[in-house]
Amino acid sequence: MILVLVDLIPVLGSRQKTCQTYYLDCLLIGYTNRWMMTDPNAKKLFWFLFAGSRGGMNRISIIELLIEQPYNINQLSDIIKIDYKAIQHHMHVLEKNNLVTKEGEKYGILYFISNYLEVNMGAFREVVDKIHQSKKTK
Repeated sequence: MILVLVDLIPVLGSRQKTCQTYYLDCLLIGYTNRWMMTDPNAKKLFWFLFAGSRGGMNRISIIELLIEQPYNINQLSDIIKIDYKAIQHHMHVLEKNNLVTKEGEKYGILYFISNYLEVNMGAFREVVDKIHQSKKTK
């Protein structure tokens, strides 16, 4: 086994490494930290936000784009082809539920997926796959 030592300050303070990479590094050196443990209630939250509301599919689209790279609200609106105000509402809901974070000010605000979502990505993928499967069977 290869041991990987991690400098915590750059990892937590920048976007150079994802939380998943950090988690893998910590597993390799046998280090555990409470903030990176998966949340047993994450699936319930994901079901509520993505399947239990009319805007769920738009929120899934937003999250899937943010997984690839950060965007501002205007860029998301152009890509997804829905109203700026609707994207603004979805971003507020996602931020309130700790699935996205924002950096910057006013029109320069960029949105990123949160560490919480990165850690619970398996649960997110599982819920989204089940939602897509149920849409196909209808």
